[in-house]
Amino acid sequence: DLPQFVKPLQEWIAAQTHWRPNVRAFSLGLLKDLQPRAITRDLEWGIPIPLPEYAGREDKKIYVWFDAVIGYLSASIEWAHNVGRPEAWREWWQNPEAEHYYFQGKDNIVFHTVIWPSMLMGFGNGLPDTVAGAKGIDLKLPFNVAASEFLTMEGKKFSSSRGVVIYVQDVLSRYDADSLRYSLAVAGPEAQDTDFTWAEFVRRNNDELVATMLVYYRDLPG
Repeated sequence: DLPQFVKPLQEWIAAQTHWRPNVRAFSLGLLKDLQPRAITRDLEWGIPIPLPEYAGREDKKIYVWFDAVIGYLSASIEWAHNVGRPEAWREWWQNPEAEHYYFQGKDNIVFHTVIWPSMLMGFGNGLPDTVAGAKGIDLKLPFNVAASEFLTMEGKKFSSSRGVVIYVQDVLSRYDADSLRYSLAVAGPEAQDTDFTWAEFVRRNNDELVATMLVYYRDLPG
């Protein structure tokens, strides 16, 4: 029931002034018409629904993005159990000094600034009983969601099925890794969508990277 979390989400997101402006503005925009969201899918594969009434049901599973974000917490709990320190997970999830960072692309922002925080708030964080259902255990919310905008190639959306894709091994068989690193870093879609073209890749390498290196080495003493 995501609409019940609109107000606490607005207050929380608005306070994250250290976020990238695009992430913060996009997240606040999502709250303007936040709708309830199903946490299951009619699928034959995936994580079974852990409720008695769904025992043996093979036609409905938990929605992957509802389950995936829970993995951030459940994986740390499992790790703590496996190393013989069953309470160690609290050092990250209940420690006031702990900071959680999430890195992803623009299409995954909603899951990390709206859905996952709502799940954490619903579990605890001092929300009213009308929202939380019952007093839970306070858990740390994301400290920073570092998301970029979209990167396209030659004006097209990346799609391996349509052949709009760059395979790392193919690039490294022809070009030096530093050339690709520089091109992607300097034109990274941090604040707006960016288009990758091979012509611009060559220009940046020759006119910026190589030219700057030549000047640098030319000016070295001796």
